[in-house]
Amino acid sequence: MKRFLTAVGLLIATLAAMAQTASQPFDQAGWEDVKMCVPSQVCHKHGLWKDVDAARDSRMKQFADKFETVMTSGHPKSTISFGFDGDMFGIYDLGGPEMGQLEVYVDGQMVRLKKVENDGKPYFEATDLTGSHYLNRYSPERTTQYALVKVEPGQHQVTLKISEDKGEKAYLMLGRILVRGEITEANPIKGLPKMQQQLKWEKKITDYMERDAGQAALADATLVVGSSSIDMWKSLETDFPGKNVIRRGVSGTKAIDLYNYRHLLIEPFNPKRIIIYEGDNEIGFKWEVAEMMDAMQKLFFEVRRMKPEAEICLVSVKPSPVRVKSLPKIQEFNRQLKAFAESQPRTRFIDIHTPMLDAEGNVRPELFLKDGLHPAPEGYDIWRKEFGKVINE
Repeated sequence: MKRFLTAVGLLIATLAAMAQTASQPFDQAGWEDVKMCVPSQVCHKHGLWKDVDAARDSRMKQFADKFETVMTSGHPKSTISFGFDGDMFGIYDLGGPEMGQLEVYVDGQMVRLKKVENDGKPYFEATDLTGSHYLNRYSPERTTQYALVKVEPGQHQVTLKISEDKGEKAYLMLGRILVRGEITEANPIKGLPKMQQQLKWEKKITDYMERDAGQAALADATLVVGSSSIDMWKSLETDFPGKNVIRRGVSGTKAIDLYNYRHLLIEPFNPKRIIIYEGDNEIGFKWEVAEMMDAMQKLFFEVRRMKPEAEICLVSVKPSPVRVKSLPKIQEFNRQLKAFAESQPRTRFIDIHTPMLDAEGNVRPELFLKDGLHPAPEGYDIWRKEFGKVINE
């Protein structure tokens, strides 16, 4: 009998858990195709979060009929992440005078939020350069509220981060995650840009856009895109006399960031050749080689789709004094990147890694700036030679 009762108890607990994890229709008119999910069941948490029994908390008990538990945090930089397959996501939460602001990341990109009124059923569109950087959860009174964000249909990874801006309130009371689609496994993306870096990226991209009209008309051009080693190569466009070279480097980017901004940094041009340098920052954020290859291949195949006639050149990740301990990982990534490039039509591999090592395979510090990461003029001399093997053809 004791075993029977134990089994029944376990069954009841399992059914209760299944009921809790199951999504339910959103209870707001006009959004019947949106589903609600319990945050603790679908989210990956980072930072300080607490699940609060709404009925036992004086701030929340009047809303216990809507939310059995509420996930709360009052700590800046705390994040929650979830995956979904669909075209809209959001939150159903409690507003109040102590609530703060959220930064919203979709597939590793900090998106800006453009409000759409939609006949009394407002939502936000995720954009690149217009709208607010924040999702503000402040309300003068305690109330339920929701926010929905529309994105391109497909599989997405979403991260919500409590803003760390000084002077801003930082509390969140989250009742439900909202999706128009299906919840998928949460795989948080490492190395999300902070606000200061995001603002620098936006300024850099805006500055480039002002030059795009003239450079887009260049015939037989080579477009060079990538992270800081491209951004800091100021003489790149003049280093190859008689050749049209377009530099579009953005410091701090990873392959996934270049993918997210591809329509601003790659699509405006019609080059005969595209050279891609990414991977340095993934190493800095401790990405695994498999993760790096997945991101690079995603970028590669999208660039191939956009520019089917262009030659694509993938550049090895350089060695550097500050990342000597990561050399085995860097070299394994370069090995796999080279093999991938050789397997694709109209694709080449540019090796700047090997020439930056000495005969014993050690990093040559004289090729780098004092930061031990970025090439000095002597380092760029090597890059100029290796890039020239394709640009000067």
